[in-house]
Amino acid sequence: MKTKRRSAGMLVALVATVGLTATACGASDESSGSNGDTTSSSQLSAADSATDDAKKEPTAITVTTPLDKAPGSGSETIVLAKCDSPQCQQIEEELVKAADAVGWKVKAIPFKSADPATLVAALKQGLEQYDPIAGVVTGSPRAVWEDAAKAYKAAGVPIVAGYVGPMETDDTVIANIGGTEGAIYGEMLANWVISDSKGKGKALIYGVPDFPILKVVDDSFQKTVEEGCSGCSVTVVKGAISEVMSGGAPKAIVSALQRDPSIKYVVTDSGGWAVGLPAALDAAGLDVKIGAQNGNSINLTDLDAGKVNALTGLALRMGSWYMVDAILRHQQGMAMDPEQGSLPTQLMTEDTDNDISDSYDKPADWADQFKKLWQVS
Repeated sequence: MKTKRRSAGMLVALVATVGLTATACGASDESSGSNGDTTSSSQLSAADSATDDAKKEPTAITVTTPLDKAPGSGSETIVLAKCDSPQCQQIEEELVKAADAVGWKVKAIPFKSADPATLVAALKQGLEQYDPIAGVVTGSPRAVWEDAAKAYKAAGVPIVAGYVGPMETDDTVIANIGGTEGAIYGEMLANWVISDSKGKGKALIYGVPDFPILKVVDDSFQKTVEEGCSGCSVTVVKGAISEVMSGGAPKAIVSALQRDPSIKYVVTDSGGWAVGLPAALDAAGLDVKIGAQNGNSINLTDLDAGKVNALTGLALRMGSWYMVDAILRHQQGMAMDPEQGSLPTQLMTEDTDNDISDSYDKPADWADQFKKLWQVS
C-alpha cells in the first residue's frame, strides 16, 4: 500500500455535536444469523464486484453542471456557525478558500457543542450582524437549530447544512452536504466482509444509533449482509454516547467478542470508536479484522501498519466547496445538481493508495474542478 501523510491528529467523529439531542443508552447486543445457510455464488460474485468498484479512487467530483454564468464581482458574506471540534476548523479553513475563489468572505461565529442555545445564537447573530448571502451549519440536526432556520426563512436567507445525516431540504435549507453517504459506506463495508470472508463472515457491528448520521450506516450494513450473504451473520452491539465519548468503545467490543469468539470481523460506524481497538484486541488475544466508517488519521496509520483492514473516509475539506457551490446555484436561481449533497466515496484497504489525513478529499484536483464549473480561474 502506498501511503501519503497529510495533516494528522486524533479526532472523534464530527457526529459528536449531533449528540446534543440524542439520548444515551447502555450497550446491548442483537444478532441476526444465517441459520446454517450457504452463500450462493451469485451473492459472492456480487460482493466481490462491488468491493472492487468501491476501491477505485474517484477521478471527478459528483457535481457536473456548470453555473449559468460566472459569479458577479460583488463581495458577499457567508456566515458559518463554527463548532468547537477539530473537524470544524478544517471546514472553516476550506470554506474560506472556496469563498475566496469567487470573491466572497466567511464570518465564523463559534458555538459550544455542549450547549445547543449557543448554536442558535451564533446563527442569529450572523444573520443580524453581517447580512449574509447564506448561513452554514454542520454536525447538528435541524431540530437543534430550527428556531434559527425560521429567522433565516423570514429574512429570505438560505442555509446549507453539512454532515447531519438524512434530512429533507426546502426553500430555506437548500442543501444537505454529506448527508447521503452513510448508506453507501455501510454497504461498502458489508460487501467487504462478504467478499473477504468468501461468504462465511461472522461480523460484529459496533454502532451508536442515537446519532442519526450513524444509524444510517448501521442499518445499511446489516441490510446488505442479510440480503447479500446467506452464509454470514451479524451481531449488533449498540454503544452508549457516554461510552464512546469516554473512549470506552474498544473495551465494549472486546467484551462482546469474548462472549462469541467465533466472530472474526468488527465494523464500527465511526473511526473514532476504533481508535485503540487494535491494541485492545491484541491484549485480549483476539485475531479479528477491523473495518470502520469515517476513518481518521489514526485509523489510516493503523491501516498502513496492517492493524486495520478497511476504511471509508469523510470529505470535510472538499465538502466546503460543495457548500459554496450550492449557494452559488441558489443565487443564480438554478436547480440543485442531482448529486449536490453527495461526496466522492472510496473503500480504503491495504491495496489502495491512501493519504493519512483526517479528511478524505479525492480527486486531488477537486478545487480546480469546482472552479471550472464556476467559470473562475
